[in-house]
Amino acid sequence: MSDLVLGVVYPPHTGLPPDEYRGDPPPLRLPVGTRLTFEGRASRTLSSAALEDSLGVPAFEFDVQGTGFIGAWTPRSDGVFAWAFRDADGDSAEIQPGPLALTLVLDSLPNVRIPVPGRDTILPMNLRQPLVLEATDDYGLRRLELVAYRVTAFGERQGPVTQGMNLGGTRHALARPLLDLRNWGLLPGDTVRYFARAVDNAPAGQATLTPEYVLRMPAAAEMQRAAEQQLEDVAERLEQLADEAARRAEENRDQALENASSQDPRGAREEGQQGFEEKEELQAALDNQAEMSAVADSLGTELDALERMMEEAGQADPELSKELEELQELLRELTGSELQQRMEEMAEALGEDDLSQANESLSDLAEQQEEFRKRLEEALERFRRAAVEQDFRATTSEAEELAQQEEALADAMQEQDNPELRAEQQQDLQERAEQLDAQMERLEQRLGEIDEQEAAAGVQEARESLQQAQQQMQESQQQASQGQDQDAADEADDAAEQLQKVAEELQDAQQQMAQQQAEAAQAALHQAGDDALNLSRRQAELRESMRGSSQEQVAQMRSDEASLLEGIQNMAQNLQAASQGAMEGNQELSAQVGRAMESIQKTIDAMETRRGSTPSPYAQAEQAIADLNQLALAAIAGAEQMGEQGEGGAGDVAEQMEQLAQQQGEL
Repeated sequence: MSDLVLGVVYPPHTGLPPDEYRGDPPPLRLPVGTRLTFEGRASRTLSSAALEDSLGVPAFEFDVQGTGFIGAWTPRSDGVFAWAFRDADGDSAEIQPGPLALTLVLDSLPNVRIPVPGRDTILPMNLRQPLVLEATDDYGLRRLELVAYRVTAFGERQGPVTQGMNLGGTRHALARPLLDLRNWGLLPGDTVRYFARAVDNAPAGQATLTPEYVLRMPAAAEMQRAAEQQLEDVAERLEQLADEAARRAEENRDQALENASSQDPRGAREEGQQGFEEKEELQAALDNQAEMSAVADSLGTELDALERMMEEAGQADPELSKELEELQELLRELTGSELQQRMEEMAEALGEDDLSQANESLSDLAEQQEEFRKRLEEALERFRRAAVEQDFRATTSEAEELAQQEEALADAMQEQDNPELRAEQQQDLQERAEQLDAQMERLEQRLGEIDEQEAAAGVQEARESLQQAQQQMQESQQQASQGQDQDAADEADDAAEQLQKVAEELQDAQQQMAQQQAEAAQAALHQAGDDALNLSRRQAELRESMRGSSQEQVAQMRSDEASLLEGIQNMAQNLQAASQGAMEGNQELSAQVGRAMESIQKTIDAMETRRGSTPSPYAQAEQAIADLNQLALAAIAGAEQMGEQGEGGAGDVAEQMEQLAQQQGEL
């Protein structure tokens, strides 16, 4: 035998190019479906040519033509096949190729997985779940599919929805589909189950499925409760920070006094170890305040992250968004410019080893830390109220969801298909109603603690409606257990209506509380306008008294001017308390309060200087009058922005402003 040529043609789906072997072929590993072609020639005329298996049975017979032979064979099994050639006389070939060793390799199943999220999880509040699908195959992929279906809260499975993409034979695929469920009509308690399917490009189209994953429909109240918990956590940390600030302020005051007492009459200090220790103590005080300031800043960052999360989840209602923005502004104002300035002065003195100046800065820092503590306590009250208001929103959401689920159960009971399951499901909803009642009782108590008695009474009324719904749910459960399907469905429907009434009563109480808060804020702003006008009148009277007075007489008026400063400080505090944070929501008003305070303080300073200095007390008093008038206007504008529509309070104050401006020549 001579001139043997063996051709190997792989299955089309493998994408492998053909091979060719001349002479004795090596052992071959072939994909199932591979076709072998043979061509050869003998030294004598052939009568037959074949390949025989280990039992001597012909596995394939070639076509012979004279001394030549040809053939095409698709092997179906592994084996070692011997060559069998016979000439016209029936004699075997004296020299022939070695046995043909074949190993057939089955086409592997495709691999597919869902690495993201790769686990059961809660569906995003926007009902758009991003996924990552990854598939591979030894020879090529034909198609990648995502299959999802809905299972209702009561166990009813709906038809699957398939998204697919053709891959054209690629061996590796990475897809990032978006499972958009916004139009699926999902309800709280529903789940969406999904899996991926990869099909390779083998003729039979082999398929592999991933494990099935579950997306749980989030309850809106879950996000609301998360926001409530975040606010409560911040309030708790603010309380700890206020206690720390009080302790540090006291320590720094004591340290400043102790350091001052260690000076000799000429102001010098002992050098050496004592000076080193004093510097270390001063640096520690500075570091402690920097750490407290950083904690306050980090709380604002956490609120910012919470606001973004709620927005992305579709749960940032206007009230919550406004609340979070105002609270973030409040936290930003905790570490005021005065405190920052004292810290910088102290750091500069320590850097220059000026312990005397550093100790003076420490005393000033202690005073600013006390102010820091007061601001922390004010912020603490705001956060506690915000947590209660968020509790109100979350409790209302829970009542709405429970009403929806009870209504869905009533519809399912109408099918009369599985009374035992419906009885169990009604029992589960009864337990949720009990939890809701406990939440409402807690909310009622918290509203009383922040002096919202009317809102607390509204929650009590809603609890009475809830108790009636609970009784109806219990009767429905008993009827379903007894096989009275229609009666159970009717009772469940009545319970759903009663639960909806609970949600509406909670909404009414919440809206009433918000309306009362808005009215209180408007009244506080109007009062601030009145107060600013009164202060402006008193400032105008003092200015006239300064005209023609001696330096000594002007200096004696400083106590009257200081009383104006105290008055505007009291006005700001009263506005903050009565309007429940309106100052943070009105940055222009806050800025104008600061400008008016600064003008009055400069008037006090000018009254101490010698005649001829600039600005004069008289000129500075004119500026204070203008700033107080602008403060009154800002307060009125704030009230109007909060919804004042009538011609009452705001018009009266504006009229007073006009009259005063005419009298003073300050329009």
